[in-house]
Amino acid sequence: MAEIIRFNDILEFADYNENFISQDTLLYYHLKNTIVRVIEGQAFVHNYFNVVDTNCHLAVLHIDGECLIYADNINDDVISKLSEGLKFHLFKRHEFFGTKPAIDALFKLHKTEFQIQKHRTIYRCSEVSKDLIYSPGEMQVADEKFLNELILFNIMFEKAYFNIKQEREDAARIIQQGIEHQNLFQWEYANRVCAIAQVILG
Repeated sequence: MAEIIRFNDILEFADYNENFISQDTLLYYHLKNTIVRVIEGQAFVHNYFNVVDTNCHLAVLHIDGECLIYADNINDDVISKLSEGLKFHLFKRHEFFGTKPAIDALFKLHKTEFQIQKHRTIYRCSEVSKDLIYSPGEMQVADEKFLNELILFNIMFEKAYFNIKQEREDAARIIQQGIEHQNLFQWEYANRVCAIAQVILG
């Protein structure tokens, strides 16, 4: 039978969920990062708790404007307890982050209207093909000396992924922020940028 677990403070919540987060640090990255923000006083927390059942572990962290719900498994009882713990019927205009099955089940329970802003898929590589030809070059933090190339890559990505024609000024702002925060990376070979990648928080 599912039960709600409450905590005395955010540190106790963080300790309780440490092993859960460490099982898949990529999937639960935003949860870990938000816990740190709350501990450091950078985000105001409204609610935090866990729902546990046999083979189910669900963590909830509700801050201003955001509700994070992450679960390794769910069932109807867990979702019912989640709704109860959140007092979901009182929610208005929030952004939800977390594992899609848990959030979808909560919305379905309450017949909630919602819009999906972004659905991220995490791919895991268990084995590299024996015939794989490795690309020459190396990954580096994005360098401003390649600003024009980096901007062009961003414009091409927006067109290919979102089918949006991005203005150069908007692309330049995004690239500059990536360089400043050091979360934008480039694959460089023979003094040329061949590809870019960015770490998106959350």
